[in-house]
Amino acid sequence: MPVDETTRDTVSVGTLQTIASVSAHSFGQAMQNSVHNQQAAATMGNAITGAICKRMVELDVAEAAGLTPLLAQLAKIAQSTPPDFEPE
Repeated sequence: MPVDETTRDTVSVGTLQTIASVSAHSFGQAMQNSVHNQQAAATMGNAITGAICKRMVELDVAEAAGLTPLLAQLAKIAQSTPPDFEPE
């Protein structure tokens, strides 16, 4: 028995609407995930910055003095020219 053209068009429109609504839902979910990830990264960045600031404020004078030779050595290393690399 052949399918009526009106029925076929109705089914096609219904299928298209279903596909479009699923796509819209998936896009909305992806946007929510993206926003959540950005908020989580910002929260982590704020926590790290806060911890570093707290550590700087609470730094003991004797401990800071002990870091001076290490910082001087790191400065020397940073100023030295690395050796030339020649691939074989």
